[in-house]
Amino acid sequence: MRRLLSATEKELRVLRRDWQGLVVLFALPAVFILTMSLALKGSFEERLSESVSVPLADLSGTPTAQLFIDTLRQTDGIHPERIEGDGEGLGAAVASGRLSYAIVVRPGLAEWVESGRAPDGAVVELFVDPAITAFRRTALEMAVARALQTLRVERLIAATPGLGMAASAGSAAELPVAVTSGGGARTGRLPNAVQQNVPAWLVFAMFFVVIPISTVFIVERQQGSAQRLKLMNVPSGVVFGGKILPYYLVNMAQMGIMLAVGAWLVPLLGGDRLSLGGSSVGLWLIGSGTSIAAIGYALLISVMAGTTVQATTFAGVANLVMGAVGGVMVPKAVMAPDVQAFTVLSPMSWGLEGFWDILLRDRGWQAVLPETAALAALGVLCLVLAAKRFTSER
Repeated sequence: MRRLLSATEKELRVLRRDWQGLVVLFALPAVFILTMSLALKGSFEERLSESVSVPLADLSGTPTAQLFIDTLRQTDGIHPERIEGDGEGLGAAVASGRLSYAIVVRPGLAEWVESGRAPDGAVVELFVDPAITAFRRTALEMAVARALQTLRVERLIAATPGLGMAASAGSAAELPVAVTSGGGARTGRLPNAVQQNVPAWLVFAMFFVVIPISTVFIVERQQGSAQRLKLMNVPSGVVFGGKILPYYLVNMAQMGIMLAVGAWLVPLLGGDRLSLGGSSVGLWLIGSGTSIAAIGYALLISVMAGTTVQATTFAGVANLVMGAVGGVMVPKAVMAPDVQAFTVLSPMSWGLEGFWDILLRDRGWQAVLPETAALAALGVLCLVLAAKRFTSER
């Protein structure tokens, strides 16, 4: 234990001496988040450039429901896909982020079209993930409302010859449509630039801890410090353990600063405010999991690379690839569906989904356990591989 504490103290001293590097490590991501959040404000107002597949459960089973589905299918960019069952799991699937959208047609649809009365409240339920862009959400709501209005107007015209286009189905606000955001009722919180950029670039910044770790590790090897530790029979667990705690604290400080920038500084400069959700424990868990994965990944690269140039070049390119695939540089919501399937390969995507569970979906700490476990497992695996390589070199 004393050796581990001594190794940790040594790393903290190294970090304290390199205060310029710490400033860069904290300041650059904060400036980047601030710049991107302000520059991209409103940039999510894109069009639906390709057909969006929307799972749909028909609990009505009437010809009217089929007409509604056919009418909805005529909307550009939206393709409803009927699924079997009662649709009970659709809301939970959207709340967990496994689906981005879903529609449930209730049995009262035919009665509403005939009489204008909805016996059980909403006749159509639209579930949307808060992580989708505001434009896509609005497009889906308008498509559902337009399809319902079309059915009602056609019924009024058929029942009243000569009525023609004077018929009206009422305003969109009067339509029996229930919109659910994530797992609860609509809160008015739509994803915006700051909600995309803060968690995305926070995860990205955490993984860039590989640069200071690999630099210190390789410099120690080149200056003979690592050799002296070998001669003193210091275990590899002590060598690695002395680096884990200091850089874990660095990552946690990064997380606190980035969240504070999104919650307080961006609004002061005219941008949108980042809501921090309702679970500080959840934020700590997913932040810790991301940090463990980043540190393990950094130590593995440190023992594999021969020079600092090799380490920083490989780490930089690998981080850029993971960021591009994981939805950091290009939001997942605007990726093509076939490309979105590959985001699961990036650890940055796991971290981003975990932060979204808290910051966007207002879920509790239990929701981030799968992502936290996966990230921690990846970090431990990298640490084991790094320790084996370090021991074999002795």
